[in-house]
Amino acid sequence: MLGESDLLIMATDAANEQLALCGIQECGWEGEGRREAGDYVWYGGGALQSTEPGHRNRYYGGATVGVHKSLDAAVIKTVHKGGRVQLVMIRGARGKRLVFGNPYTPLRKGRVKR
Repeated sequence: MLGESDLLIMATDAANEQLALCGIQECGWEGEGRREAGDYVWYGGGALQSTEPGHRNRYYGGATVGVHKSLDAAVIKTVHKGGRVQLVMIRGARGKRLVFGNPYTPLRKGRVKR
């Protein structure tokens, strides 16, 4: 699960690359919400608890979108779909709307069971 120090590392990397928006998969957050770390606000979550024996306290999956704090006031809406998709809608300078999405795409077939 991404802890506060992990989010700070991701925020530092995103800032070094001068990214205004970025997506992270396998965030491992139980539930969904908004967290701040570094110069970014992170929207998302939705990790599922493992059903595998011996791994019941682990969470996997989840999608997150990081928005630089300079753009956070322009966030109109966020949509979270069960740990599979995180969307952030931002109001543009000319009144247009930008939708940035991060779909969760597991590498192993059948890993996420609903």
